[in-house]
Amino acid sequence: MSAQKGRQQYVAVKTEASRLTAETATFTRWVPWTSFESRNELAYENDESAYGNRGVLLDKQVASLYGQWSLSGKLDVDVVDFFLHHTFGASTPTTNLGATTRVYSLLQSLQLPTFTTQFTRGVENAKRLVGCSPASLELSFATDDSNYTVSGHAVREEAGNSLTAAYTAPARKLMAKDVTMYFASTLAALGSVSAPTGTTFKVRTVKATIETGVDATRSFETGSINPSDITADGFKISMEMEVIHSTANAAATFQSNFDAGTPMAFALHAVGSGYPVIGTSALRPTLRLAVPPSKLC
Repeated sequence: MSAQKGRQQYVAVKTEASRLTAETATFTRWVPWTSFESRNELAYENDESAYGNRGVLLDKQVASLYGQWSLSGKLDVDVVDFFLHHTFGASTPTTNLGATTRVYSLLQSLQLPTFTTQFTRGVENAKRLVGCSPASLELSFATDDSNYTVSGHAVREEAGNSLTAAYTAPARKLMAKDVTMYFASTLAALGSVSAPTGTTFKVRTVKATIETGVDATRSFETGSINPSDITADGFKISMEMEVIHSTANAAATFQSNFDAGTPMAFALHAVGSGYPVIGTSALRPTLRLAVPPSKLC
């Protein structure tokens, strides 16, 4: 069997023009991954008979099949924006002076947009996942690293078509040094992307997790091996932080709000100040995630 290095294998993604229908050409999103996993999840015929339990004598039929996948990489805004769009379900891009600002909003539908993932896997060559939808997206910042991990379900994994990879080097990675954390009593008091406000506080690590409730197993129906749809049943956003308090007053604020069950709004605001401005604008690579008033736990 021939050997193959990880860097020789590509991963490409493309939004499906028709939900749950594979895209086969013109892929322009090439994902510089650090880890990628894909497989078909199989369930077999349930045979509880005495004869059926003698497995060497009776082959079991495949009853259901769906795809599962997971992808991790360095937190580059030009990469993670694709997965944020598919996690929330909707986004509105605005381009001005060569810079694009994208605002994500929660799609009020169980049916999120789906995408096709094309990839290579050793001697199996070209493969694809059809009808991909994220179940969770995690953004993680530490003092010397930053990553994202997205995982979810698909209708199936199947043979793909060969593509010619066209990667560009990641150019807009955000690190922990680029992050400022804010809190306030209301979401409006946290300001905006261009003018963040609120009380700043220091953290050693911060991890934001978005869960969509996507689950392929609920969408099986009689007469089919593959799920008829990939749907989401409810969103949850959480932040996990290791907070550093530089003053006793700041510590007291967090403690008193925790003791009283007082909700606080938080914002993770990351700006790549070390990068040049984008186009002829005054903007630099930026990622902002604001959570409405929530209780500490």
